[in-house]
Amino acid sequence: MGTINRHLEHLGQIVEWASDEGIAINLKLRSGKLRRKDTFRNCDKKRAFTKAMPRRLFKSPVWSGSKSEYHQTDPGSKKFTATASMGRL
Repeated sequence: MGTINRHLEHLGQIVEWASDEGIAINLKLRSGKLRRKDTFRNCDKKRAFTKAMPRRLFKSPVWSGSKSEYHQTDPGSKKFTATASMGRL
């Protein structure tokens, strides 16, 4: 929402400048009324991933190699796909 509101603020400044320069502007044009409002409280918003979080996730045995199909969270050299664990279709 921040980017949308920032763009609307810039458009409002352009309209204000045009009005100050004597350019005819519709008086009903108010960019402030177009601003988006947050529907979430700040405490309900989730934090973004840090750069280290995805690296840590993809270095885990599930992605880098696991012990066996049934012990995929234990480090090992085998890699399994979802279709391998589902069996033949």
